Amino acid sequence: LLDDTLSAAGMDLNELAYFNVVSCFPLVMADKKPTPESLIACRPHFEAQMELINPTFVLLLGNYALQAFRPDQRIMSSRGTWWEGAGKRFLATVHPAGVLRNEEWKDMFRDDITEFVREVQQCM
Repeated sequence: LLDDTLSAAGMDLNELAYFNVVSCFPLVMADKKPTPESLIACRPHFEAQMELINPTFVLLLGNYALQAFRPDQRIMSSRGTWWEGAGKRFLATVHPAGVLRNEEWKDMFRDDITEFVREVQQCM
């Protein structure tokens, strides 16, 4: 869903890097929600990836990604709104898995992705 939506909005998928704020989350816990402790434990790994890739634009997918940067925020009140920090521009939207479970989020997700791609292309 994510790749299809990005491609439909005009993004070259070869220009993207994907990584997860809970990439060190234990596989035995894969069917459960990450705990605040797991987000903290994974933070050094995540920060190393961000430093290595050093993106100008960051698309945050879902609450966990958003809360890695803004712990007090929730996705539905923050999605679709740009903000800047650490020399990067951030936009959050709902997670694609959430869209698959909640069909009514599809247009919102597409609109957020389209806005993200528009802004990236404008600055290239």
